[in-house]
Amino acid sequence: MIIRDAVEADLPAIVEIYNATVPTRMVTAELEPTTVEARLPWFLDHSPEQYPFWVAESEDRVIGWLDFKKFLPRSAYRGTAEVSVYVDEEFRGRGVGQRLLEQAIARAPSLGITALVGLIFGHNEPSLKLFQRLGFERWAFCPGVAQLDGIERDLVVMGRHCPARSSANAKSLTQSQTSNQLSDSLDLMYLLMQYRHEAIHSKLLKIRDKYSMLHLDVLILIYHFAKICSGHILEIGACVGGATIAAAFGVRDSGQKKKLVSIEPGGRLKHKRLGTHNIFRDLERNLAKQGVSEMATLIKGRSFDSATIAAV
Repeated sequence: MIIRDAVEADLPAIVEIYNATVPTRMVTAELEPTTVEARLPWFLDHSPEQYPFWVAESEDRVIGWLDFKKFLPRSAYRGTAEVSVYVDEEFRGRGVGQRLLEQAIARAPSLGITALVGLIFGHNEPSLKLFQRLGFERWAFCPGVAQLDGIERDLVVMGRHCPARSSANAKSLTQSQTSNQLSDSLDLMYLLMQYRHEAIHSKLLKIRDKYSMLHLDVLILIYHFAKICSGHILEIGACVGGATIAAAFGVRDSGQKKKLVSIEPGGRLKHKRLGTHNIFRDLERNLAKQGVSEMATLIKGRSFDSATIAAV
């Protein structure tokens, strides 16, 4: 995935991503879809030097976007910008929004921006958690200010300074990060419990017994992250292929084109269950047995060798 300045040719994809959020009543206060023509003046109000508009692109497809805009028109607020983040529904939960927001935080000082704010509905928990995870705090709460299909909805103003200020703010950020880390851990635990009821669980159990020293839960997480990641995958130390097969299954089930590269120096392995006189040969055989040979590119060598690095 790359993040770049948006161009006018991106506008149809930008509008399509935006319009997909309108019926959800979770993200935007717009009640009806908009058009490319209606959004063109809004798009042209942005400039790379002051209020940029970025798109996240994967395999020549726009999968998300972020824009900066004036928080309020008065001159005293010129150092504060509002940011909005939208992600294609097929790519949500894969870190696209986080990557965009992280870049906004990093680039803000060079744009003359000292504070960022996001206006988020109170019932949009995924967005609130994302902003909190990146150091934003609740700066304002506006109860019942939006009417969505006859339901009153709250508005939360999330904000942070760029860079973050004072030790007190740093302590608050650390506490927020700790809380979010615990939340992420619980989410992963719940995810593992869900996978126990899916067919991939029994498949990976067999893979673990035949080809891996790793715990079954580790193989499931490898499968999961290979499935949801937006980029390519590099594995160092494939051994006889248990983790490689799990990752290949994840790539296959993602329905996307992703490169899976595995580095293995080969040699012998003394192990009661997985012992072999030729690790690399057995790695190739095991991938073939599971029907994933064509999904993984195997490189025989050590990860720090110049030839291996060049091959990767």
